[in-house]
Amino acid sequence: MIEFKNTEATQAGTSIQELRRRNRLSLWEFAAKANLSSDYLTRLEEGHEDKVADEIIERILVAGRVCKRGKKYTSEELKRILLSIRAPIPPEEKLI
Repeated sequence: MIEFKNTEATQAGTSIQELRRRNRLSLWEFAAKANLSSDYLTRLEEGHEDKVADEIIERILVAGRVCKRGKKYTSEELKRILLSIRAPIPPEEKLI
């Protein structure tokens, strides 16, 4: 079981949304790939779940093509991988 503390659940949700964006999948398509309901995926993306089973995070990371199916990951590895996913920072506008 992976426990998200403080703002980590929100950060995890943002990471999941970024995985969907990178793979150009709708919420429903990504949920199907991860074998999750779209309602549960929405709760995860909105940061409403602070305890999530390792298997769920692994399925999300596999669906997002970040981890390989069948490889054994510890809870800490899964959490670290998920929380390391960030949206690219947009380039700053040039000052005149």
